[in-house]
Amino acid sequence: MNAADTNTAAAFLAEAGRQLEECHQKVRHCLGQLSEEQAWWRAEAGLNSIANRVLHLTGNVTQRIASLIGGDPDHRNRDLEFAERRVIPVGELLARFEVAIRRAEVVLSELPPERLHETRCYRMLRGEVEATLLVLILQTLTHLAGHTQEIITLTRLQLGSRYRFLQTPA
Repeated sequence: MNAADTNTAAAFLAEAGRQLEECHQKVRHCLGQLSEEQAWWRAEAGLNSIANRVLHLTGNVTQRIASLIGGDPDHRNRDLEFAERRVIPVGELLARFEVAIRRAEVVLSELPPERLHETRCYRMLRGEVEATLLVLILQTLTHLAGHTQEIITLTRLQLGSRYRFLQTPA
């Protein structure tokens, strides 16, 4: 890897860490406005609650970044993330999510840029895939951002005019 490639890879990893923190902040902001009942509310029986999405994101970030890249043991039970119906307090959901985000930030901050070309095999809904660490990180961030936006939308749907924006428009 030449110097320009190394600099680009390092910038990518720094931006990945920034995006992890941005999503963390948005999820924390939404959950901070919700009661347990609202966090576990479902628009329909077959749809996931905000809380289930937070459990899912916790599992996904932990598995993809801490385990596949960082080498931590993988204890994920993806099906349980969506099947969970017991009301886990918002504070506990946030604590779990924060642990996953913080660990992912450490893994990415310690990842040498030249390792981004390494590959890993992992499972996606379409089956087993093999991709570079760069692609794995990008997919994880895209997934995290998409569900974060769903959490914002569901929070706004429930709170209506009581929703407090994280940033006030200029």
